[in-house]
Amino acid sequence: MLRYLIKTEIPNSICCMPEQSMYHPYQPPRCFQNKYFNTIFTNLWRDAWLQTSYVRKRIETPDQDFLDLDLASAGSNKALLLVHGLEGDAYAPYVKGMVKAAKQAGWDAVSLNLRGCSGTINWQPNIYHSGRSEDLHNAILHLLEQEAYQYLAIIGFSLGGNLTLKYTGERAERLDERIKAVTAVSVPFDLENVALNMDQISNVLFRYRFLTEVL
Repeated sequence: MLRYLIKTEIPNSICCMPEQSMYHPYQPPRCFQNKYFNTIFTNLWRDAWLQTSYVRKRIETPDQDFLDLDLASAGSNKALLLVHGLEGDAYAPYVKGMVKAAKQAGWDAVSLNLRGCSGTINWQPNIYHSGRSEDLHNAILHLLEQEAYQYLAIIGFSLGGNLTLKYTGERAERLDERIKAVTAVSVPFDLENVALNMDQISNVLFRYRFLTEVL
């Protein structure tokens, strides 16, 4: 199940990385150089003080299912669309952090809950995965056509970053001009390697949590 969710093909055209970065490597404080401590502590600490309130909007999909969008409005014609990672949702700390930043900048923030992640069982048995970019497309269409946003930026995290890049690559020549920016954060480009790493004993805690939430 876990491998199905995170393993898929990404178009080669969007996997091009510069040979040398124009930025200096990030050097975290010593206490955050341990990847496990960094992951767990920041998740718990940020969640404790980030408060977010949403208005939920449900949109129906062409396959007779639905997607739940959580809106934090600033009364703007600009929207930041957030796409969470594996088994995340609109209340994931990293999503709430970006919602806060968007509202402070005067933008509406819209959090897309992927299928099965909104707290409500979907009507169809289909689930989300790294290659299911049509759900992202349906959410974008709703925001541009029904909500009439004139400026749209998209940020995808981890698996949501895969979806965001895949969608952008698929529509590179016909991307709506109202989409002004696309950002992907902590994207696992080599999905097969990620799936294999999740099976290692050192990652048993993360694997257990992911599988518990999926099932």
